[in-house]
Amino acid sequence: MLSEKDKKVTVIVPVYKAGRWLGRCLTSILEQSHTNLELIAVDDGSPDDSGARAEACTASDPRARTLHIAHGGVSAARNAGLDAATGDFVLFVDADDELHPQALELMLNMALKSGADIISSPIRASSSAVFETFDPGECKLHYFLPEQAAELHLYRRRLDCSICGKLFERDLFERNGIRFPEGLRYEDIAMSHAVYTHCRGVAHIARRLYFFRAHADGFLRVWGPQRRDCFPVVERIMADTRGNRRLYRAAEDRMFFISYNIFLLAQANGDDATAAYCWERVRKYRLRTLFSRRTVGYNRIRALASYLGPRNAARLTKYRY
Repeated sequence: MLSEKDKKVTVIVPVYKAGRWLGRCLTSILEQSHTNLELIAVDDGSPDDSGARAEACTASDPRARTLHIAHGGVSAARNAGLDAATGDFVLFVDADDELHPQALELMLNMALKSGADIISSPIRASSSAVFETFDPGECKLHYFLPEQAAELHLYRRRLDCSICGKLFERDLFERNGIRFPEGLRYEDIAMSHAVYTHCRGVAHIARRLYFFRAHADGFLRVWGPQRRDCFPVVERIMADTRGNRRLYRAAEDRMFFISYNIFLLAQANGDDATAAYCWERVRKYRLRTLFSRRTVGYNRIRALASYLGPRNAARLTKYRY
């Protein structure tokens, strides 16, 4: 039986206009305590010097390489990385984020202990990366079956929808033909639903092993027409789960959450048409969310605030990641 050290992890990093943080990101991967890894930086046709910076960072380490592709978006870059991956496991990192130095070691340890093909941990959002050292023997895990995992991520309870910072058996993608949907943002919600519903199980470690750098240029902070991509993504999940009352109800709750979120952003950015579009969906799903026993507390508060009208609701509540 192969040990933890024998297992190879492919870390895939899409690179696009990422020069400012790229060096720190790639260094955090190459300096992992688990050394049996493959780093694939995918230059997504970046118009700046990000591709050259990726080449410079990966040239000196035989475990690392840079792929160059025509610009197709983050999903196309991740798919290119998956197609080139040779590891037993894969992990995705965004180019402006960083990994805890023990991330791969701890996740592999939990994968072998639990038999789960997805290992999750909370994402830490901050402006600076400071990590504490963990004892692998003291890391407790929670195990979830596929339907539980799919439900929890839709309700935003314990399991988030981010694909980054999670360890996946590569065979999970290969045996199910799973790839990222290209040409659409909010791909993480669609991909999370796909992997959670096709996995053997998810082991969640209550340790923050992934550092999400919150900065002004991040997708979640910049307003644009692509923000409406979340609606067809969640509508597709609702269609897929219509025969499963438990998951369909969770998908409705997620629809309320994204409708309210995009409403707040649209209103703040003067997009009245999108704000009105979102508000109709807030009104459609708010009653079920208000009386749901599984919804998170801030979602219930939002549902209650919505009965005061859009202006008061926007004043009393705030946007959430």
